[in-house]
Amino acid sequence: MPKSKREKIVHLTKTKKKGKEHKNTLVSKIQESVDKFERIFVLSAKNLQNSLIKEIRDEWLHSRVFFAKNSVMGHALGYNRDTEYKRNLHKISLRLHGPAGLLFTNSTEDEVLKWFEEFKRETFATAGDVAPESITIKAGELKTFQHTMEEHLRSLGMQTQLNAGIIMLLKDYPVCKKGQPLTSKQAKILKLFGHKLFTFKVVVECMWSKDKYKAYTVAEETTTDESRKSKIKENEGSANEDSGEDSGKEEDMAVNEIDDDEEDDDDDE
Repeated sequence: MPKSKREKIVHLTKTKKKGKEHKNTLVSKIQESVDKFERIFVLSAKNLQNSLIKEIRDEWLHSRVFFAKNSVMGHALGYNRDTEYKRNLHKISLRLHGPAGLLFTNSTEDEVLKWFEEFKRETFATAGDVAPESITIKAGELKTFQHTMEEHLRSLGMQTQLNAGIIMLLKDYPVCKKGQPLTSKQAKILKLFGHKLFTFKVVVECMWSKDKYKAYTVAEETTTDESRKSKIKENEGSANEDSGEDSGKEEDMAVNEIDDDEEDDDDDE
């Protein structure tokens, strides 16, 4: 029987790539925020998670928060005096490295610094994180788990068995050692047993307001002129690539994919 031309295979996991139009829209939103708000703050953090970014956004609904690709955000602000959107904004672009974001707000400097100083959350470790301490699960009854979890715990390498519907850990299980990077299995076990090894904290790197720039950390001041020029050239090249066809290589992929979509949702409100 001939195959119907109407039949089409739809891959549910396939997503549409974000190309030039999406990045140009994001650049426009950032530049509009520069005109709308009095102050810009560069935020950086380790162990960045989407749930925490959402919490920050929810607390700053009167402002605007961007966690997107650093190269795109830097391109919107400009990387030197010739390309910067407003005076001294290129200094903000130079502070965008690693997991970073931009906060546009009319709140005072003291209000912003105080809020982020107090904003701390305990978080679970992920694969690749270095264990800050050694963790061992003691042998005995695991009453916090239902009997249906026994097979899953064994698949993670733990020696367990069921006894009258209760999971028994037959011997002590060393999950991780201090100073060693965690595997995905180790991270899963730590999460299952509720061990939050890290504290999520946002660092406010610097501020821009009315053409004036102010640094709170010394990261930029310790770099040499040659390294600054090299970084400008590297970021400008990256931004130009982002402005063309989407290469499919995302920086901080999971975070940025979700958060760019949230930026679109903000405009719809």
